[in-house]
Amino acid sequence: MQKELDALVREVLPLDRGTMTAAEEYQARLAKPPGSLGRLEEISIQLAGITGRVHNALNKKQLLVFAADNGVVAEGVSSAPQSVTKQQTINLMRGKTGAAVLAKHFGCGLTVCDVGVNADIYESTVLNRKIAYGTQNICTGPAMTREQTLQAILTGAEIARTVDADVIGVGEMGIGNTTTSSAVLAVLLVLDLAVLAIGVACGAGGVGLIATAFIGLPMVADMLILLGGGAAVIAIALVVIWLAIWLFIRMVIGWVRLLVRLGKRWCRKEIAA
Repeated sequence: MQKELDALVREVLPLDRGTMTAAEEYQARLAKPPGSLGRLEEISIQLAGITGRVHNALNKKQLLVFAADNGVVAEGVSSAPQSVTKQQTINLMRGKTGAAVLAKHFGCGLTVCDVGVNADIYESTVLNRKIAYGTQNICTGPAMTREQTLQAILTGAEIARTVDADVIGVGEMGIGNTTTSSAVLAVLLVLDLAVLAIGVACGAGGVGLIATAFIGLPMVADMLILLGGGAAVIAIALVVIWLAIWLFIRMVIGWVRLLVRLGKRWCRKEIAA
């Protein structure tokens, strides 16, 4: 599995600067004040660099959601019970969640994949790629083995490969995922978790619960070990890599977007060293 991952990573190419220049020149020829569309112009130029085309259509859209449970919920880091992960994973495909409603409204397809929910899901529309019944508690040991981490990563690539879309969005579902994501962020930024007061936003009751869950979290030299904190986030990571390989337009928002960007910087630093 490691060789397969290495091969995928080697296929990632930089942005097509020539096409980006052509897109900038096209923008300059339009009958409008230069830069008047603001960020939209920057996005259109970036899309040109991703696809190698100046003109891009975003007619086919798909949202990929990966679901998995986090063993760290045993430490009381979430106000919601773990069973909510299963129910919301099912609700996504039944159109009963905010993400599902918005996706339908904007004509966006929805794919939901179980990569580690701590329960059996008997819902035919949910893809079953279960690696384990939830991760282990990172307070007491590694959340996942290296083999499980690799499997989760390659699962993301597999799912992305099957999608027929011009633009792909990614997301995750799993009670306790804010805590595991906080742990990854703390390592990437070399921060004390006491400054990451994220639990309040998810109703967990404050930073104390988060900090308690990660006392003694070590700095790691292996990105795979670091990503092994949560199966859903890992699967998303490889979706992004696969989209980069195949020049897809990809959209990663919110917390996961921050982790993806920081992870890319971390990898570049390690490669340069």
